[in-house]
Amino acid sequence: MILRVDRWLTELPPPSDPDPDGAAVVQELMGGRFGEMSTFMNYTSAAKALTGYLLVRGGVHQVAYARALENLTGARLEKLFPSPQIATEKIPECRPHIENGDHARLYRFSPDDYNQLAAVFNGDHPETGDPLEVVDEDTSKRPEPVDLPAQPAVFAPGYAPEDIAEIADKLRKDAGISG
Repeated sequence: MILRVDRWLTELPPPSDPDPDGAAVVQELMGGRFGEMSTFMNYTSAAKALTGYLLVRGGVHQVAYARALENLTGARLEKLFPSPQIATEKIPECRPHIENGDHARLYRFSPDDYNQLAAVFNGDHPETGDPLEVVDEDTSKRPEPVDLPAQPAVFAPGYAPEDIAEIADKLRKDAGISG
C-alpha cells in the first residue's frame, strides 16, 4: 500500500559551511536565547499548514473508500451513514491544496500495482464536484538524497563559562559548600 522512495521531493542547494555564530543570530531572532516558547509558537503555525494538507489528502482516501463500498454494495454511504459534514474548503489551511486540485487526485506510486484503481476512484468529488483522477507518480524524476557531513553544535550556541561558574557558585552556596 505504501511505496518508500528514498529521494527528496525537491532539489536542495548544497549546504554551506557550518556557521554557529549565524545559528545563534537566527535563534536570537526566533525568540531570544531562552525563547523556547516563542520558537514553539513559530513552529505550531509549517504545523497548521501541514494539518491542512493532511486533512485534504485524508479526504481523498475517504472518498476512495466510500466509492469502493458504493461500487460493491450499491448503497450511497452519505445516505446510509449520516455523519457530520466538515467542509474542508472552509478551513483556511486547506484552501490552497483544494485550489491546487489535491483533493481530487489519488496517486499511484507504483506503475504495476492497483491497476483497476480508476474503476473505483472516478466521477465527481462529493464536496466540490471536481472530477476525480488517478495519477501515476513518476518517482524517477525526484533527486537522490544527499548524505550531509556531521555538523556538531551548528544550531546550538556554545555555553558561556562565566555563566556556568556563576551557577556552580550559587549551587555550592545553597548547598552550604564553600568555594
